Amino acid sequence: MKTRWWLFAMCIPASAALAAPKTDRKSFEAELDQVFADEGLTASAAASRASKAAPIIARKAASKEAASADVSRAKLSLLPVIAGKATYTRLSPLDDVMIPLGPMTFVIPFFENSYAATAQIQVNISDYFVRDPALIGGAGHALDAATHDMAATAAAIGQQAREIYYEWLRAKLQIIVAKRQLAQVETTRTQIKALVDVQRASTADLARIESQQAQARQLVDRFDSAMIVREEQLRLLIGAGADEELAVGEDVREDLEVSEVEDLDELSEKALAKRNELKAINTGIKAKESQRRSEASTLVPKISAFASVDYAKPNPRVFPSENEFRMTWAAGVQASWVINESLAANQTRNRHDAEAAELRADKKGLQHQVRLEVLRAIQGVRLAKRNIGTTQQGVDAAEESYRVRKDLFGAGRASVVEMVDAETELSRSRIASLDARIDLRIALARLAYATGEKS
Repeated sequence: MKTRWWLFAMCIPASAALAAPKTDRKSFEAELDQVFADEGLTASAAASRASKAAPIIARKAASKEAASADVSRAKLSLLPVIAGKATYTRLSPLDDVMIPLGPMTFVIPFFENSYAATAQIQVNISDYFVRDPALIGGAGHALDAATHDMAATAAAIGQQAREIYYEWLRAKLQIIVAKRQLAQVETTRTQIKALVDVQRASTADLARIESQQAQARQLVDRFDSAMIVREEQLRLLIGAGADEELAVGEDVREDLEVSEVEDLDELSEKALAKRNELKAINTGIKAKESQRRSEASTLVPKISAFASVDYAKPNPRVFPSENEFRMTWAAGVQASWVINESLAANQTRNRHDAEAAELRADKKGLQHQVRLEVLRAIQGVRLAKRNIGTTQQGVDAAEESYRVRKDLFGAGRASVVEMVDAETELSRSRIASLDARIDLRIALARLAYATGEKS
């Protein structure tokens, strides 16, 4: 037995022994420490930046500004209608009209130049009670809807940024695990190659480990590609420049205190009360109802008060005409009713009713969607919490299995297949453990978003 071990030890190059990577948990954690930085980017910071930098947010802000302008314009309807006009008219020449009155002759002159300045004011009295309040209220509700819509979009973008951040971090950690696996496989290959050279192992064993080496390299390349894509997604979403170095500031290895998740009905009720999407629909329905009421003003006669002042040369109301400026005024009340407008208003009211019905249907569908989102988030949190414990057990078992297999392999009592399987299982369990911790954070973020806590 001693002779066998001595021959085996002689077959392994000293350089391979020195290059053998450390597989203990302490060295693994030390390597992971290099990923995290105290001043690095966190998921919350990424969400905050994305909710301000995303192009869709700028579009929603513009829509909100447009709705605000509509409110200001609607309020202007409360002001009286004020108009002014100044004219000059050159008239064709006419002979004066001579009217004999006994011994006297009355002359009616016709002047060739006419000057006039007119000022008018009109107050739509009936609109103050019917049209204007509904019009202003509808514009206000539309502004509220735009505000809630913008907030809902910001929350959705923030949640997207959180998930992309965690996927970016997942890829970075997976690269570390994959590279460690590759280093382990390469060390094992060196040992197997030495045994093959002295005919103590078969070429089939070497082929098996070389196949494992190729797979490990493919895994590194795949994770590296995923990390590059995720980082670019994150940069675009948060508005990071090409010269800004992104560092990870959230250590997902830290344990989270997760309280027991509430009942589905309770969380759904909270979500329906807090989600900005539902608030936007509710205010949109109110806006349509207000717009419908504003059309009622055309169904009855419109009552208006008016006044005007004329300053003209000659003033047509002055008789006999004089070639000088004279001022006159007029005031009154009028009732007007355009039948065609009333007929059109009925159709407009029907359109507003239909649009409100569409929004109510959307609201019902959104309520179902929110409930399903909450349910999926609850199940995600519960599953992630269980996975934290089970994957850690898997890591403990895989590390112990690898340690034992490595000792047995060194003593010539374990096969290449067993050694390769132990290395693969160790890497898989470490990736699964890190994935579980990331999945828990994603699940908690989804639950907070679904219930409207992050809106």
